[in-house]
Amino acid sequence: ADQQQVEVEMTGKSAADSAAAKQEEAEQAKADASRKAAEHAALMRSEDERFTQLYEQQILPEKQKPENQYKRTGWTQEIEGYEILCCGNSAVDLLIITVLFLILYLFVGLFWWAMFEAYRSSTDTD
Repeated sequence: ADQQQVEVEMTGKSAADSAAAKQEEAEQAKADASRKAAEHAALMRSEDERFTQLYEQQILPEKQKPENQYKRTGWTQEIEGYEILCCGNSAVDLLIITVLFLILYLFVGLFWWAMFEAYRSSTDTD
C-alpha cells in the first residue's frame, strides 16, 4: 500500500488509472495489428489481380499463337485404337516388356554361370 501511495505521488496516477492506460494501449495495439493485417490482405488481393491481368493479357495470348504450339509427332501422337491397360501401356506393350526383361535376366544368369565355370576350371581343387 505504501508503494502504491509513493507511485501515485510520483506519477500522479493511481493503480486503477495505470491499469486503464495499459488496457487502452493493448486495445490500440490490437487495433493497429488488425488494420495492418487488413492493409496487407488488400495489397495481396490487388497484386493477385494485377498478375492475373498480366497473365491473361500478355502471356496467355502469346502461348496460344500457332507458332508457339507444339506439334505432336512421333511417339507423342495419340494412336487410334490404343487401349491402355496399366501405367500408360497396352497389354501388348506389357508383354513385350516382360519378355525382354526375361531375356535380359536369362543372359545375365548365363553370363554368371559361364564366369563361375571358368573360375572353377581355373582353380586346382584336387
